[in-house]
Amino acid sequence: GILYAPGGEPDTWKFTCVEHPSMASVDAVVRIVGLLREILATEDQLEFDNRKPWVPPVEVISPPAAETPASKILAAKTELKAQLVDAKSAAGKAISEVLSSSSAVTPSGLLFSDDSCYDVFSPLVEEVLASEYDFPASAQHPVEASLDQVGAAFVGVDVEVPFVRVDLRRNIAGKAWPQAGDGGAAAEIEKVLTSALGMAIPGEYFPVAGSTTFSEKATGMTPDDASKIRKTTHSVAGDLLMNEADPKGGRGVYLSHAGDHAAWLNHEDHFRLFSQTTNSGVGATVLKLLATLQKLKAAGQLTFSESKRLGALTTDPAQAGTALTFALELQCPLVLKNDKLLAAMASSYRVKFDSVVSLVMTYSAPCGQSAIGATRHVLRAIKQLQSLERRLARGGSIFELEDGLGDRPLEGLLDPLACPEKLPDLSNHHSDVAEALRANPQLYDQLRSARTASGATLARCIKPGLDSEGHAHLPVAGIVAADESCFTVFAPLFDVIINKRLQHPPDATHQTDISPEKIAMELFDIDGKYVKEVTYRTGRNLRGLPLASALDVLQRREVERVLVKSLLTVVGDGGGDYYPLRDSSSYAPKPEGMTQEEEEKLTKSGALFLEPDSKVALAAGLGRHWPDARGVFVSATRTWHAWVNEEDHLRIMVKEPGNAFKAAFERLTELLRALESHVKEADCEFMHNDHLGYLTTDVSNLGTGLRVTATLALKHLAADDLEAICQSHELVFSRAGEETVVRNRRVIGKSEVIIVNSMVKGVAEIVKRERECAEAA
Repeated sequence: GILYAPGGEPDTWKFTCVEHPSMASVDAVVRIVGLLREILATEDQLEFDNRKPWVPPVEVISPPAAETPASKILAAKTELKAQLVDAKSAAGKAISEVLSSSSAVTPSGLLFSDDSCYDVFSPLVEEVLASEYDFPASAQHPVEASLDQVGAAFVGVDVEVPFVRVDLRRNIAGKAWPQAGDGGAAAEIEKVLTSALGMAIPGEYFPVAGSTTFSEKATGMTPDDASKIRKTTHSVAGDLLMNEADPKGGRGVYLSHAGDHAAWLNHEDHFRLFSQTTNSGVGATVLKLLATLQKLKAAGQLTFSESKRLGALTTDPAQAGTALTFALELQCPLVLKNDKLLAAMASSYRVKFDSVVSLVMTYSAPCGQSAIGATRHVLRAIKQLQSLERRLARGGSIFELEDGLGDRPLEGLLDPLACPEKLPDLSNHHSDVAEALRANPQLYDQLRSARTASGATLARCIKPGLDSEGHAHLPVAGIVAADESCFTVFAPLFDVIINKRLQHPPDATHQTDISPEKIAMELFDIDGKYVKEVTYRTGRNLRGLPLASALDVLQRREVERVLVKSLLTVVGDGGGDYYPLRDSSSYAPKPEGMTQEEEEKLTKSGALFLEPDSKVALAAGLGRHWPDARGVFVSATRTWHAWVNEEDHLRIMVKEPGNAFKAAFERLTELLRALESHVKEADCEFMHNDHLGYLTTDVSNLGTGLRVTATLALKHLAADDLEAICQSHELVFSRAGEETVVRNRRVIGKSEVIIVNSMVKGVAEIVKRERECAEAA
């Protein structure tokens, strides 16, 4: 994997490692050095002159012009370029002098020479941070936590990895930065920092070879010094030896005696402080780094270049904020082989992956993310990778790769974050929302730019009905609520669909009544000959959080935490248990979800729910981050179970054999009252209002959210007779062989008691007619 060619001087050769384009630089060095050793061992008469590093021709080392975020913005916004053309920093740098041609070296495409650049070139900085790093002008970097707070944040959640290196960058306030090219200033910074480092971390300083600014090593580091630094380098994290091709003045590497800390002086920023550990926690390493920074600051009485809005100011604005970078090794051999999975993870968590022997992950904290927030982000990515590795090891499914089930929304007609300016063509669409928008396109123009307080858009709500054309004979609503405010912010559209689908006009009210003593006691089918089973299902959602279609990972986990805790409290010890879906890692007592055996049992009993597979449900966002923070709570008696984070935050199903309508309703209402009480103890409550009753993701379930089902054995009753009875009691039915399932049609505008009593009377009449038909036969 090594090429060789004549060098730039007589009797010299150039060696180039080309085996792997993403190989860590230290491995390339190791390969070339190994080759040279073989040559020297074979040909004793050869000598290797390492005093003069080979310098390639200028045309080779000069990078081609490349588009960077900064250059693209200036090219697109000529008025911005004109505004900055005469601007100059305190060090006298013009806009052309702070632009970098390589986003690989400086992600933003900017290289600043002092903190005044952030003010002088602020219009460009704001554009870059907003467009490339999701940090708008209105945002502010969080206040960094104390060391005690950082330590407490990772108790019980830290993850140990084979190797981790974390580093941060800082510049000293009031001093020219390395990019200013001021050799005197660099030498002064070198003197201040080596003194402070010596007091904070026992170690040794090695100026780059050829440097003359450090009196104790007047000619810079020796080959032995370089070898000493290399010995502390871990193959996954890159070389700690600073590139000697950099300008020499005031630059060097400080290395702790223990080899667990290092610092680069006057490289890109005044200093870059490293902390590295093996077989240790990521959070523990971050805490160690921040504690060392605090010691360094105190020892040198240093004041850093900072901004209240941006945090720490760095040479490259893309690294401002906490200026933290993570590099760590993970043992995930199966994930390592799956390029598609790594690409999905990289996109989802904004990390980068590389591989030598093991999996290497790197992450740079963006502006606006605190040290705690950045570390938690990395820990989540690690846990997800470890979960994927375990899942692959046992042949499990990888939902992260599928649109609509991973982090990415389903690709379709609409982006859930924003509506296009023009209403798409809906002439072939069959849904209530498509019909409403075709009939009144002004509704789209009126609402397309509106947002709720939590940021929900019209696009997110109507995406199911626009991404899927639907079926002419089975039109769906095609609209979902993303949060509670959708019913008011987008009321002109929701009201039309709710009235059409549920016959509930905008001025109507809904009455809630869950009093089991009001349920009629119809004495029919005592022996259970006709009514085989009664089932109640209802849904609830927690106020203050988005609905299922718009939950992010942390919000969904909070729903799970609150509801599972409440359910466990309601049933007491031994009264039931929670089974997170297999491969969900959000529930600490079962970090890998339910077992395969538990999954099979729940499937057999009909208590398990699966990932959504319809285009409507996937477009609604109901499968995002599957199966995380979703599960089934099952009572010890197996007479009821609850789904957490399926279509609604909570869905409860109660089953009773025979015609036990009242007994089942009593159990349901007792459970709902107890849950409501315990949810309030967690400072939560269920979404509800006087107009729509209990609020649900799907508008079809608004009001009571109640679905009452009776499974009947009917052999003689004609379909026409059954249809007539059902219509008179607002019921619907379906048949499969001799089994008939009857359900309530209405869910809103009438209370739970009225709906159940109508069901009881309707089923009683059906049984009566069936008995009469049987006798006649």
